[in-house]
Amino acid sequence: MSKAFDKLNHYALFTKLMDRNVPLVLLNILVNWYSMCAAVVRWDNMFSSVVQLQCGVRQGGVLSPMLFAVYVNDIILALSKSGHGCYFDNMFIGCIMYADDLLLLSGSLCDIQVMVDICCEELEKIDMKLNVMKSQVVRIGRFHSKAVNNIVIGVKTVGYVDELKYIGWYILSANVFRIIVCIICEFTFSSVLTLCMRKAIILVNLFFSTF
Repeated sequence: MSKAFDKLNHYALFTKLMDRNVPLVLLNILVNWYSMCAAVVRWDNMFSSVVQLQCGVRQGGVLSPMLFAVYVNDIILALSKSGHGCYFDNMFIGCIMYADDLLLLSGSLCDIQVMVDICCEELEKIDMKLNVMKSQVVRIGRFHSKAVNNIVIGVKTVGYVDELKYIGWYILSANVFRIIVCIICEFTFSSVLTLCMRKAIILVNLFFSTF
């Protein structure tokens, strides 16, 4: 998503929190906290005038990831209810989101296009959009090298790639599902699907056969 953390609409966030029955005391704290957000620009020893921040969450703030998750959760719900994308044992795994990085999984390019359109519709409701320049498609399976129609976001085409990087995972275009984990990290995915990883080994190749 394009500049997602910086463009978060405070009023839309507060509405979503009220819909989730967040205690009024906590909601008032957040409203008061974000209404006082301001910033200045420093150049050498000179400072600009104070600029009031009307949108966005605090970068590096402890609550920021949780607030952003609430803000974009409707996208995941819309995708899971659409019937498109991948499922495992009746569990929807067609959408994996870590912060503002979104990964869509499907066995069909037609399904991917529908899912992209759903994302665009839901993001438009919260004044956000997909970043076409950073969006990529990787194909896996026997026909991964065959010519096919392009995936589009609006009127712009999303490019097919041989290798897609997603938070330290390199997903390769091949006959079988192949990924390369190349960083040591500890993180948690949380949405519809929760995946926990701890201390991934550097440069470990993982190979999985497709169904």
